[in-house]
Amino acid sequence: MKFILNDETKVNQKGFRILNAGLDLERFKANPVILGEHFNSISGVIGRWKNIQIEGYQLTAEAEFDLKSEMGKKVAQQVEDGFVRACSLGVDPITRDNFMVEPSGTLVLMRGEVYEASIVAIPNNAKALIKLFASSGNMTTEAENELLNHFKNHNPMKILLSATAAYMALGYSTAKELSADEIEKGVLKLQADLDSANKDRDAIKEKYDKLNEAQKAEKIQLAASLVDEAVKAGKIDATKKAEYQELALLKPHLFQEIFGKKAGKQNLSATIDPEGPSTVQTLDDFLKLSFSAQMEFKTNFPDEYKKITE
Repeated sequence: MKFILNDETKVNQKGFRILNAGLDLERFKANPVILGEHFNSISGVIGRWKNIQIEGYQLTAEAEFDLKSEMGKKVAQQVEDGFVRACSLGVDPITRDNFMVEPSGTLVLMRGEVYEASIVAIPNNAKALIKLFASSGNMTTEAENELLNHFKNHNPMKILLSATAAYMALGYSTAKELSADEIEKGVLKLQADLDSANKDRDAIKEKYDKLNEAQKAEKIQLAASLVDEAVKAGKIDATKKAEYQELALLKPHLFQEIFGKKAGKQNLSATIDPEGPSTVQTLDDFLKLSFSAQMEFKTNFPDEYKKITE
């Protein structure tokens, strides 16, 4: 009678399913014992499995019961009469890394080693669906729960996105099994791309720094030029050039707006003929001048001033 030892499309009561393609059957085929309820004892052996094979999404085998064994004969009769119909696969996941979380949140055992397969009364229960084994013996219930909780507490979408990002980073458009050479090649390419990007970044930074320094020098030169022009025009006190240069450097447009409109100090040439005091012939002409022009006239032309005031 043929049994389905594993259907990889079905999720067991512990919340995961097993991929047949990832199962190592070598040890199982070398010692294909049928146990009763996963009871690992000579007295628990009730037969052997034959024609173990993968058929589509199912792992199947034919049961040959030990009719010379009292338990084997009894179970064989129960199976023949249809009272017992279930079996359960004993598989060692080997390592936690052999599990993967699908986008739906379903846990999948990608790889494992089959030890045995048992006839059980009720499949898909916490004790007898997929009985996990550790290399040193049966895995405890606490250990099973810890393993499952580890994955249940992880965000499946985050795990999926992380894997997808890794494939994309390595240059692959779709998920696939990668060989060590492919992974090494991808990592080396990533490193080369990173080195190239760093060089480009450094070159851009150097150009930016040079441009920034040039712009800073232009601003300093412009501020000094604005202040010098304002001093020359008599708009600001030359003794305060440093303070005004700070203003011109920080706010050049404001500086130009303020001191570009401010009238400079009036000098004698604005009111007196530079060739001589021809425009000031009388006291009335002198009195028509501004106070500062009168002072400059008295200073620069003392003789002429004396004549019109005597």
